[in-house]
Amino acid sequence: MSDVINKATPRINSTLLSKYRNEVVRLIGRVKESSKNSAVLEASDKGQIRILLSPETILQANKIVEIIGRVRDDHSLQELNTTNFGEEFDLDLYENAVQVAQKYSKLFF
Repeated sequence: MSDVINKATPRINSTLLSKYRNEVVRLIGRVKESSKNSAVLEASDKGQIRILLSPETILQANKIVEIIGRVRDDHSLQELNTTNFGEEFDLDLYENAVQVAQKYSKLFF
């Protein structure tokens, strides 16, 4: 699994999910809801994405996290790894970075 986590992967928002079906991606967002097996994140473009969590993952509401995961056919994300970014993270600036990375994808991945 560490090969997947350390590999350069596309940074996405909610509108880009369908473009990366069955691929590993990185998504940063704010935790809106969390239960034992799943969570809902609000992505940088304000869209909501359902995350299927690994059994050991615990997410707190309103925290900002980066999820590395595989995009499923139903446009949810199967979590492979999570990094907590706390509460102070500029999601608007990150959205700009996502747009630039998509426009110049050969430079980023």
